[in-house]
Amino acid sequence: MNPFALIPLQIAGCILVADFLSGLFHWLEDSYGQTHWPILGKAVIEPNLKHHSDPRAMTKNSWWKSADLQVLLGGVYLALRWLMNALTWRKALVVSVLVNANEIHKWAHRNPKENGRVITWLQKHHIVQSPRQHGQHHRGLKNSAYCTLTDHLNPLLDRLRFWVRIEVAVYKMFGVRRRLDRAWIERMDRIA
Repeated sequence: MNPFALIPLQIAGCILVADFLSGLFHWLEDSYGQTHWPILGKAVIEPNLKHHSDPRAMTKNSWWKSADLQVLLGGVYLALRWLMNALTWRKALVVSVLVNANEIHKWAHRNPKENGRVITWLQKHHIVQSPRQHGQHHRGLKNSAYCTLTDHLNPLLDRLRFWVRIEVAVYKMFGVRRRLDRAWIERMDRIA
């Protein structure tokens, strides 16, 4: 088989790996992140909690404000891989897509007019995450649909109860329970 014929499959695989990693980081933030943590508490956890109480707030952020930490971490990772002579185009592609995860996440919170024809077309054809699927994450306990890049992994991971199973394993191994989302608690207080 021609090795170039495998490139589209490798690209799709890289995008799915980046999507899974975006979900993993998102799950960690939502489940265990604490606002009192040094650096990450202010830079990551507080904006995440704000996002859950006001999902459209992030749409006002510039690309840089949404991606600064990812660019830093991705750059360090790529530099280390390069120094170790272990950098491949596939690793670079995963990092490049992952660096843009918050931007794609933002698109799921904007309307078609704000997104324009191209992004709306990509969402409609399930190439990037659609607002409808991402909306599942913002319902209830906010404990599903963590992947923010495509519509492809969330249904599978949620059907397998992947995140819940990991939370059970974390609790059994470390005795640490998932943090309940403040927006969900506030909503329940208003209803009660």
